[in-house]
Amino acid sequence: ANSKAVQYKLLHSLGDFVARLEPPSRIQCYFGLLVTLSETAWLDPNYVLTALKRLVFCPVSALSWQVGMRVLITCRRIILSHPQAVIYQPMLRLLHHLATYQGCVDLRDRALLYLRLLTHAGSAPIATLFRPSQDDVAQLAQKLTPVLPKTFHLVNGPVPFLRFFKSAEERRKLGIMDRHCAVFVLPTGDGVTPSSPSRPPRSPCAPQPGLAAAAAAVAATGGDGFDENEWELRWGDEGLDHQFPKEWVELASDLAPSGDALTDEGRRRLSWLLQEYRRHLHESPTSIRLPVVLKYQDMPAAASEALDWFDRPAQLFSLELTFSSSEHFVPVEPIRIPFIAEEGCSADGWKVRGFPCMNKLLLRLQPIRPVPTPFGVNIAFNDCMGNMYFGQLETFHVAFQDLFLPVRLPLSLWAHLFESLWTGSMPMAQCCWSVKVLDLERIVLQQLVRSQLGPFVVPSEVRLEEEDFDFEQEELFDRWNSAVVAPADGVGDSEGAGREASDEEEVILHVETVCTMIFVPPSYHLLMRFAISSRSTIVRILTDRYQLLAYLDAFFLSWSRDAA
Repeated sequence: ANSKAVQYKLLHSLGDFVARLEPPSRIQCYFGLLVTLSETAWLDPNYVLTALKRLVFCPVSALSWQVGMRVLITCRRIILSHPQAVIYQPMLRLLHHLATYQGCVDLRDRALLYLRLLTHAGSAPIATLFRPSQDDVAQLAQKLTPVLPKTFHLVNGPVPFLRFFKSAEERRKLGIMDRHCAVFVLPTGDGVTPSSPSRPPRSPCAPQPGLAAAAAAVAATGGDGFDENEWELRWGDEGLDHQFPKEWVELASDLAPSGDALTDEGRRRLSWLLQEYRRHLHESPTSIRLPVVLKYQDMPAAASEALDWFDRPAQLFSLELTFSSSEHFVPVEPIRIPFIAEEGCSADGWKVRGFPCMNKLLLRLQPIRPVPTPFGVNIAFNDCMGNMYFGQLETFHVAFQDLFLPVRLPLSLWAHLFESLWTGSMPMAQCCWSVKVLDLERIVLQQLVRSQLGPFVVPSEVRLEEEDFDFEQEELFDRWNSAVVAPADGVGDSEGAGREASDEEEVILHVETVCTMIFVPPSYHLLMRFAISSRSTIVRILTDRYQLLAYLDAFFLSWSRDAA
């Protein structure tokens, strides 16, 4: 009798202790005690229920899977050990909260099962479900036949009935026709609308205002921010790492346009904004975004013969795409796709395209170093019979142009940033210069700059020293060569005629200057100034990462091929 009295008093004091424990997050250290108290049928269950309620409803602690499962195990012991009428109300509230607001789907499903059993079954049926007899378990083992799904490893190349490829269509909507695919949020914030009379004359190389993406961005934001709503609706991605703080737009609007003299206050504010810009780059890492497509396709004849040992599944479930690692990029998160199937036919006999036979995805890659890199793609999926498949998809490449992003500043500040970087604000130890000569006619080069670098053109005047290349001498040589090849009347001293013609005619030069500024994640810049004459262009290049210069030869060589 004395021992039972001691046990009674001890368990009551322990129950009161755990129910009042502070802070509530410490209760998870006493699950062994909670289980013991919950299994004591003569003890008031409100001690344990109060402790569980304080732990689950604690606003400063989120339940992990392990803690959540221990809470549900304790709930199960209470349901089995106490009358349903006594525990119904507090247990109902506890399980309803877990089944509704818990972040882990496993915990939500288990809590919902217990909730339905509590509200739809009596104590005896619940005890039968939670504590089946050994005879019932033995009968289940005898009568149920396990069916193990098969596992297929598709080797010797990509999965033949799936195609994984980069989509260049979205990049073309940004006005970039370079056959690459990276997309980005278009910045605005130039302080004037496209039809404003105060807008400076547009360069022939600048992107045209009629581009759908640019027009949508300006219209949606009133010219003072980002079209983040359209971007998020299109991709389900806010694109925050491509944006700048909205208050920068107001600060930038108070500055004089580039080309006008800044007041002392304007220079101080501009210096602060550029410092904030550099700090923002380091605190907010930027990712590039590649639109890709996963499409179900008919197998080629050769692949069908090689894989005649298994039936091609027409419906694929729970697809998971994983990507190879690279020292130049942060590890890429896997992509999970619920369902994809072969093309079907509608009631009128037309083939149904798009979903579910094709899924458009947006792949986010965060560079550690801006290096063009190939990525391998592995895939795993199930069919409708539960069989598991493992294989590979086509390798895709992150190209040099895919690393190009607009500067994360309002457009009205681009000229100021370009001037600041060009005239010495880059660290001298990292500052690298180069020059390229492009033998392309003016109209051809203007079209190439507009179609391949349009979103990166500085939209307002940049105050820099004039180009020191002798375009006048080049023009004289060009005229002299033309006179030598086709002298007047076809007779006489051609060399003298050429010299005479070049001496008599006045040389009128028209050199157009276009500046482009590219942000290359994680924190680098690539500046190019094009001095465009009638037949040649001098491109002066500045960057704070010298390795980028190695890719520019191939970049400009592609321009020569496009112009040919």
